[in-house]
Amino acid sequence: MRVRFNLALLVLILLLFSQSTVKANTNTDFENIVSQELVWEKDLGEGYITTSPLIHDDSIIVRTSGTWFDESRPMVYSFDFDGNLQWSITGEGSTNHDMTPLLFIPSGEGNCGNWPEMLAVAWANGSVQALNPTTGDTFWTKNTAVQTWGITGSMLIDADRIVVPTRNGVDLFCIADGQLIESYETGLGWRNGASVLEETIIIGDEQGLLWSITNGLVHNTSLTQEVQGIETPKIRHAPIILDDFVLVSVQGQSSGKVLLLNKSSGPDFQIIHEFDIGMSSSIPTKINQTAAIVGSSAGLQLVDCSDTCSISESLSDNINGEIFYREGVIVAARNGENGGWVYAQVKNSKPEPLGNFQIQLSGWGTAMPANCGQYWIYGNDQGILQMYESKTILGDSCEMTASSKTNEVSSEEVEVSKAPAVISLLLFSFFLVFSFTWECKNLRSAFKFSIPLLLIALILSTPYIVTFWSGMSLVELDEEQWDEDWPNSWKGTQVISFELEGSSIAIGDIGTYSTVSEATIAAAEELEIHLVIEETNLGNYLISIDGYQGDGWEFFVDGSRGLYSIDDVELDENSVLVWRPA
Repeated sequence: MRVRFNLALLVLILLLFSQSTVKANTNTDFENIVSQELVWEKDLGEGYITTSPLIHDDSIIVRTSGTWFDESRPMVYSFDFDGNLQWSITGEGSTNHDMTPLLFIPSGEGNCGNWPEMLAVAWANGSVQALNPTTGDTFWTKNTAVQTWGITGSMLIDADRIVVPTRNGVDLFCIADGQLIESYETGLGWRNGASVLEETIIIGDEQGLLWSITNGLVHNTSLTQEVQGIETPKIRHAPIILDDFVLVSVQGQSSGKVLLLNKSSGPDFQIIHEFDIGMSSSIPTKINQTAAIVGSSAGLQLVDCSDTCSISESLSDNINGEIFYREGVIVAARNGENGGWVYAQVKNSKPEPLGNFQIQLSGWGTAMPANCGQYWIYGNDQGILQMYESKTILGDSCEMTASSKTNEVSSEEVEVSKAPAVISLLLFSFFLVFSFTWECKNLRSAFKFSIPLLLIALILSTPYIVTFWSGMSLVELDEEQWDEDWPNSWKGTQVISFELEGSSIAIGDIGTYSTVSEATIAAAEELEIHLVIEETNLGNYLISIDGYQGDGWEFFVDGSRGLYSIDDVELDENSVLVWRPA
């Protein structure tokens, strides 16, 4: 009797456990990231937006560089999420090359004092400022060396110091009050940010020299003689620190290379690997401790040293600026007259395209977008700033205060079933109970106590079996799906068609969707068709279209009839999806 009670209690606990849910962000639907709708646009005038906007709390902060043709001045603007201007400042005395990325500094304390949250802004006139990111008020301003221009490379935080790459060296300032701590002279630089390798600051220059600053000692390694085929390779980014290597991208007049330097061989860094890339190389982006994304006129490429070091084939072309990366998603601006954007994911050790969706912002561009949950901020060389909302949240949802919300935004909750783990536990328990009772020479008890466990496991497994089946279940038909009356512009895109009472209505080129469900809902919204979809434990089913239910509906993907759930039948980027009455 006690055995039966314990067994029943175990089964009850397992069933309750299987129904529990946890909160999770839906961050894996990569292809829907490219489906974005414009929220607002701002024209910032003559200046270029050449560095990524910065998102802090409820603010979008962006800088422009003055043009090279008139007396306009570079600016820093702060907007709220509705696109309203909160504050702005002008870079007085600076006209060109204001390309230093904005740097947010969290509050903290150090040897030279305490400091609140700050926004560090560096200018081509050689000045560096610490601002209040909420109001734009100045905490402190300091000047650095100028030779034709001043600061153009990226800054970084090192403990209680801010490391600033000057025109011809590196200055270290106390974050709290801007006090100059140390100043070092190196070679002339351009967009040459600094990095910190343990106790060493490393920075490149326009002559192919990689400089190391350790305990006050300055040393340089010349890459000019080592790099074959490039005269005076220029280093125009902050070196990337990997597990075993320092990655440096070098530019020549007509070509470029990615160099992997022995991390432990400094300060005389030795080249271990080198890979050819196109000219006008971009600013590389580290994606983990063994890999980085690089760009050039040849496009995006992945340098991967997780096993043996290699470089992938290129994707797209003319990626000459910053590269965005987060949770496997890559976004970069095409730097050309027609411009546009490349969306990709890291897959199979290379960047693979996510979709062919184009946002409305095009033209010359080198600034990567800023992202906050479902919101994306883009800027280009025409001084146009745009905000978009995506169907998919990347990372955590973007929380805003009520004053700046246009719609309530929260982290999307989904039910994450623990049933797979329960099924495994039930099957294991079935095996143990059956084996134990069999060993006791009691075959009747073996079946009596173990069969219920097996039955429950099979019941819990049913939705997963059906889901797997539905994902695979497309009945092959020899039927042409393309309609010659459809525009040729739809070819190569996803097309969704509804056959309604002897007529049909279709739409194409509205985005790239991963499943039948997503494509159907998106097309219905565009065509203003009302759908009724029933949710069941076995998946979602389309019940009626525009009020017509009939004997049900069935769908065809590229001529093949689909069975069961519409959520798990996948589409290609050029699939033709047709809905017909059953």
